[in-house]
Amino acid sequence: MVALIYFHIYDLGKAVCFNLRRGTVEVINRRKSDCDIEVGSQALWYAFKFAWVLARSNGTCSALLARRSLSFWWSKRQEILDRLA
Repeated sequence: MVALIYFHIYDLGKAVCFNLRRGTVEVINRRKSDCDIEVGSQALWYAFKFAWVLARSNGTCSALLARRSLSFWWSKRQEILDRLA
């Protein structure tokens, strides 16, 4: 399972680290090129605003789409949005 996922929020010029093992989210100092995913704040907000039903897939994304991971992301949505604001 992927433990750390780094997002670069391009319109805010910030990076965020999601630690799936510890269940934490923090704004960090990390270069865009060192992040796993680049996304706009509005798209990230939208992704966490609604409970999505996603099918499992093969490859790297499967850990992100697993039921346990989806539950974690959904439970952290308000914290993530608050930190990005």
